[in-house]
Amino acid sequence: MIENFLLISCLAAASLMPTKHE
Repeated sequence: MIENFLLISCLAAASLMPTKHE
């Protein structure tokens, strides 16, 4: 499912780059 992939990608990006997570 592409939707799941997008969600995982977003979570991974947030974990790797918490600076964007405000």
